[in-house]
Amino acid sequence: MKMKLNLTIKKMLIGLVCLGVTGMLLLALASFYSHNQMITSQERLTEVVIPLETASQDIRIAISAFIERQSEIMGTRSEAELEERSQRAPLEKAYTSSRNQLAHLAAEEAGSSAETLLAGLDDIYESFLEKDTAIVNSVRTGLELSRLIGEQMERMDQEGSTLLANAETIYGRVNFAAMREKIAFREYITTEEKTEELQDAIRELLQSDLTRTQKACNDLRLGVAALTTFGRQILLVRERENISAILETKIAESANQIREALEVLKNSLVESDELVGLVQEFEKGFGRMMAILTEVADLRGRLLAEQKVRDQVQESLQESKEAITARISDLQMLARNIRNMAEVEAEQVRNFIEMVILITSLIAIVAMILIGMVMFRRITGPIDQAVAFADTIAKGDLTARIQLNQSELLSRFRLDRNDEISTLAAKLGDMVFNLNALISQVQQSGIQVTSSAT
Repeated sequence: MKMKLNLTIKKMLIGLVCLGVTGMLLLALASFYSHNQMITSQERLTEVVIPLETASQDIRIAISAFIERQSEIMGTRSEAELEERSQRAPLEKAYTSSRNQLAHLAAEEAGSSAETLLAGLDDIYESFLEKDTAIVNSVRTGLELSRLIGEQMERMDQEGSTLLANAETIYGRVNFAAMREKIAFREYITTEEKTEELQDAIRELLQSDLTRTQKACNDLRLGVAALTTFGRQILLVRERENISAILETKIAESANQIREALEVLKNSLVESDELVGLVQEFEKGFGRMMAILTEVADLRGRLLAEQKVRDQVQESLQESKEAITARISDLQMLARNIRNMAEVEAEQVRNFIEMVILITSLIAIVAMILIGMVMFRRITGPIDQAVAFADTIAKGDLTARIQLNQSELLSRFRLDRNDEISTLAAKLGDMVFNLNALISQVQQSGIQVTSSAT
């Protein structure tokens, strides 16, 4: 039993058109999907990766600005300049803005790894701000100590000048008194009869006393000059131990030299109230000078200690900067990973779309070839048979019959055809049958007429 396949040419053409439309729709859907995926990847790049990289770079710039500002603060020479340079609100605002942007991106796209990096970055930044504050306070303390040292040095210079002037006055007065004593003793020796031994003893005693007094005056001048020099030397040392060495050795030796000279002068000049007053005034100034030198040494020691603390904070700041830079590099690496993932996804989508287009094209080509072959076999062969049949009829052979050959495909699946070609063949057969019937009627009519005539 054959199945009746109502496969007409019209239906085959409609099927061919539907196949083409379906293929085009598949290609359009593939293109639409590819376009959407590309847009998604581009949005990730523009909304996540690029802002992430930009925010990371902004944080790096803010930290660099902090470091540059700290270098300027280290070179500050006045309180007003320090107050101006210590303002960091704009830098903190820039950092906070970039950090908040990073936090927003991390919460939406980057994931827990970025949040962990940001938490570590926040801890380092807080420590960085504390060290920055310590630098500012240290510089402020250093400026204050430098100011106090400057004031003490001015006092030292003034006191040193006064002491030198007093020492010169004492030295001049002592020399003048010595000359008067020499003249007096010389007159004493020459006016009265003295033995030669007594005269020599008087001269030796006078010379010894005058030499000791003049040496004491000279020691005062040298001691004051040495104290002033050692006071300035304290400002040049870089270690607190050296300050102690200068105080305990050089300054102490000069101070002892001055004290011994003062004792000599006080014991030698008891008869001159004016000289005793000058020596006492010098002694008071010497006490003030030693107090100033002690204060300068203490201030210089504190300044060196503050500078050492500042150097340690600077080293720690450099470590914090490196740690922040490392976190920023990790964030930038995360951004590059997201970029690479987006590029990989885009590449996968592109490969998938290429595969879909290739498969769809192959299916469409194969289907069109098969349909074309079927249409060729179903149309051209039967039409050729119909043309040959019509040619036979045209030659006058009304006994011919038309029988369409079944295609191999129809025969294999035992399908009967019922299309336009079969209808055409049937109508041609009906036409031949009707022609034969008409001819038979004409022949019978002729026979009847002939019979009637005879």
